[in-house]
Amino acid sequence: LRSGDSVRIRTPFLTKLPTYTSRGGHIDQSYMACQWYPKAAVYDRKGWHPMPYLDMGEYYNDFGNYDVRITLPGSYVVGATGVLQNEDERRRYIELGTSGYATPYTATAPEKTLHFTARNVTDFAWFADKTFRIRYDTLQLAPGKPVIDVFAFHHDEAVAGWSKSTDFIKSAVRSYSTLIGDYAYPTVQAVEGPGNKSSGGMEYPMITLINMPKASDMELDVVIGHEVGHNWFPMMVSTNERDFTWMDEGFNTYYENLYSVQKYNTLLVLGSKPQPMERIGSTDNLLKLVYTFMNDMKTTQPINIPATSFKNDNEYGMVSYHKTAVWMHRLETAVGRDAFRAAMKLYFREWQFRHPYPEDFQRTIQGLFRTDLSKYFADLNTAGPFAD
Repeated sequence: LRSGDSVRIRTPFLTKLPTYTSRGGHIDQSYMACQWYPKAAVYDRKGWHPMPYLDMGEYYNDFGNYDVRITLPGSYVVGATGVLQNEDERRRYIELGTSGYATPYTATAPEKTLHFTARNVTDFAWFADKTFRIRYDTLQLAPGKPVIDVFAFHHDEAVAGWSKSTDFIKSAVRSYSTLIGDYAYPTVQAVEGPGNKSSGGMEYPMITLINMPKASDMELDVVIGHEVGHNWFPMMVSTNERDFTWMDEGFNTYYENLYSVQKYNTLLVLGSKPQPMERIGSTDNLLKLVYTFMNDMKTTQPINIPATSFKNDNEYGMVSYHKTAVWMHRLETAVGRDAFRAAMKLYFREWQFRHPYPEDFQRTIQGLFRTDLSKYFADLNTAGPFAD
C-alpha cells in the first residue's frame, strides 16, 4: 500500500463482554464497552506494533475517524467517544442534563440506533445504562473558540460530588489547556462506573470511566482531572503506552499534581485535607516537599522500561506514575519552572496527533536550553531513588 493510498478491510466479529473487570465488561444490565473491537496495529517509523490486551500495561493506538452505530433497547442512556448525531436524542440528553437531574430518562421506542462520530481519535468506547442520570454544561476556553459540550453520567446512589461533576470536568479542561495546549475535541465526558481495586478510572478519547464510589469531593475532582488529562497524553499526543508508560501516566501525574495543589493545597497521596500552607509557604514549596518524599519510595526499577518488565502492580504504579513525576520536577528545577512549562507546550504543539518516542521528547526539550540535560535523561534508566 503506497503512502496516500487506501484499502478497505471488512471483517465480521463477535465480542462477548465479560463480567466487569479492570477496564470494561458488564454488571447485570449495565455495560462498559471498552477494548471491544479489533484494532489495526500501529505502523510507525520503527515498524509494526501489534499487542495483545494485558491487565498491566496499556495500549498504542493510531489516529482515526470513527462512525459508529449502536442498536440497543430504547430505555438505555449511552455515553460514548464522539458526538451523538441523533439530534432528538441529543436534545433530550441536554434537556435532562440542564433542567432536572431528578428526571429519569424514559424510552420513546422499544429499540433505537444511536449514531456517534469522532474524528482524529485513538480509540472508541461506549457506556450504556438504563439508570444513568445526566448532567450537562458547556465550556468555551476563550471568546471566539469552539463551545465544548460537557456531559456527566452517574447513578442515583452516587456520592454527592457527582452533583459538581461537570464543574470538575470543566476545571480540568481549563487547567490542562492553559498548562499544555487547547483541548481539541468537541465534547468531554465522565461516566460513573463500579468500584475498582486496581484504579480510580480509565481514560478514553472524549470520555472517561470513573471508579470511585466512596470518593470525597476533592478525590473525585482530582481523579476526574487525571482521567480527563489523558486526552492530552496519550490521546492527542499518542505514545506507545506499553513500552513507554511514563510518557503518558507520568506526564499526566505531574499535571494532576499541579492541578491538585493549585486547587486544594494538597495531593491525593497526602489525603484530601489541605496542608498547612502558613508553615509550608507556597504550592511550589509543597510540591518540592512531596517530590522529595516520593523520591525515597521503595522502588527498585527504572522509569524507561516496558510495562511488561515491571515486577508487580505496585512497582509499575509507583515508578510509571510517581517516580516519573519526580523526574519531571527535577527537570523543571534544572531549567526553571516557566521555561520547562513552555517547553512542554512546545512538545505538545510539535507532536499533537503524532507518535513521539523518548528521543523525540528529549530533542524537543533539549533544543530550547543551552544547559546539557543529558544526565537527566540518562536518569530515566536509573533504578531506585535519584541521587539528588
